[in-house]
Amino acid sequence: MINLLARTAKANAKYMCQECNSMEFIQAHHNTPGDDNDLVVLCALCHSRRHPSIPIGLFTNKTHQPYWQNKSAGALGRELGIQPQTIILRAKRLKIQKGDLSIKDEQRLKERGKYGGQTRKLARNEQVRRYKQEHPELSWKEIGQAFGISGSRVWRICHDGRSSKCQ
Repeated sequence: MINLLARTAKANAKYMCQECNSMEFIQAHHNTPGDDNDLVVLCALCHSRRHPSIPIGLFTNKTHQPYWQNKSAGALGRELGIQPQTIILRAKRLKIQKGDLSIKDEQRLKERGKYGGQTRKLARNEQVRRYKQEHPELSWKEIGQAFGISGSRVWRICHDGRSSKCQ
């Protein structure tokens, strides 16, 4: 029950600390001890200020630590209209290091656009279809080799649930 109340409180606060507006390490805190209906949403730092005798490390969860110190994946995700986890996955794929996010690396993350690599794949798929129409004598495998994908992937591109586009 407390888990549902905590999630609801966080959602109502738009996953922002109600004291400092941080979006990192967000937690629900009992305003009145023992009263599950009186929750306030705090970041780990503000939460630790309310409990000075408890080490701050107990308020931080390793899986929720910020990827960069100067810019959160959540903030980048809101700018691009995508999930923060997608930003983290892009950063790993682009080999962008943890720590401080440079302006150049931030630009590299944003270059992919709102839809990530989907636009690039759609263009590639259209080229595959066109190539198959222009070279009907080639097998799926041969076309796949030309594009660096498997023959079965070429077949799926050409037979995407609609009528055959490559015949």
